[in-house]
Amino acid sequence: DAARAARQPAEQIRALYALAQLHTGVLSSLYFSELAEFYQSQGQTEDALSSWKKARAADPQNGAAFLALEQAWRKRSNWTELADLYRQEGERHQGNSPSDASLWLARAARVYRTQLFQEQPARACYQKALQQGLSEASLCPLRHEYNVFLTESESWADLVQSLQVELSLETTSRSFLHYRIGQIQEEKLKDYPAAI
Repeated sequence: DAARAARQPAEQIRALYALAQLHTGVLSSLYFSELAEFYQSQGQTEDALSSWKKARAADPQNGAAFLALEQAWRKRSNWTELADLYRQEGERHQGNSPSDASLWLARAARVYRTQLFQEQPARACYQKALQQGLSEASLCPLRHEYNVFLTESESWADLVQSLQVELSLETTSRSFLHYRIGQIQEEKLKDYPAAI
């Protein structure tokens, strides 16, 4: 109330910052969010972003902070920050919400892959997304996307391994998968005995 009652912007900022520092967790996050909104209303974008980051650090479940940061990183084409935000969100959901973890890790992988052209973090995020214990039916589009990534990056041995996992789970497209695996082993890996 003291922050809201303050007439001067500098007083409001000091009061909100003091309240955010005084508390921890959700309450601290709420005060940092309020501070970020105040900065935004004053046109102080950098200070607002800093406050949104602090709000999210205090409470990773702060959806307003997540959305504000996501929007800012997209608007600025700050792909590194966006990919990291998605990866952190996916890791936060690991263990308690496999479908959410898989969704956010896949989004991180896409940003690493298509915007940053960073093969290793993209691969790591795809692999984590596929290891969330979801049904193969729900993972099928993601597995296909991962296989496309492996093809684009010419990671033939990893592609064969991924297709073999798919083959162990698939019941309808087995002949095509066998053909594709053999084709890669013959043409790309030059592993003729395995291809046969």
